[in-house]
Amino acid sequence: LDDSTKEFWITEAAHLRKEFDRHIRVRVSEAQPNHFSVFALASQPLLVLLGSLFTDKVPVIVYQPHREPKTWKWQPHPDGFQFRINEPADKSGIPALVFSLSDRIGSDRVEAVLGGKVSIWEVTIDQPHNDFLRSEAQLSMFRENVRKLIVAIKAAHPHVSDLKVFPAMPASCAVELGRVRMPKADLPWVIYDQNHRHRQFIETLTIGANHE
Repeated sequence: LDDSTKEFWITEAAHLRKEFDRHIRVRVSEAQPNHFSVFALASQPLLVLLGSLFTDKVPVIVYQPHREPKTWKWQPHPDGFQFRINEPADKSGIPALVFSLSDRIGSDRVEAVLGGKVSIWEVTIDQPHNDFLRSEAQLSMFRENVRKLIVAIKAAHPHVSDLKVFPAMPASCAVELGRVRMPKADLPWVIYDQNHRHRQFIETLTIGANHE
């Protein structure tokens, strides 16, 4: 990864943290307002970081931009919808949490970046696509599944120092992913992002440890 790309992510993360502290954190501490409605569009690593700054202790309603119809308003819940969790058969490798939701992430793409032996934990759906998230209930299901999965990954990999995260997900899921992270209990997260110039996933920012 070249120095300019590393510097970009360091700068973007620092800017987001600074602006959150200036404009949001003071309102959170004063409970003014007493809840936040979040309409967020950005790169997925920054959306995860934004969610982690809010945490799940702050009353937040996260909305999703829909392509059809073009609106932020929640749509009817699709019948029979469920998330699918795929656990690795061999849990002795480097743990990687993969979200194949808006698109499918092949294991070869993850292994090419991490090298060595990788244990991939995947959250996916039957047919990943970029407009599958229609209802607020789906987002609630996402939070519930991810909370349980994070605990399972930590239990299965007690000696690792961090968790590699590869997201391909809707914007609202990225924010909620950050919100479900427990700063004092969970491993640091190393967030990866697909980079078209490098034609692969690249390491972007770390959430946790000295980055809280």
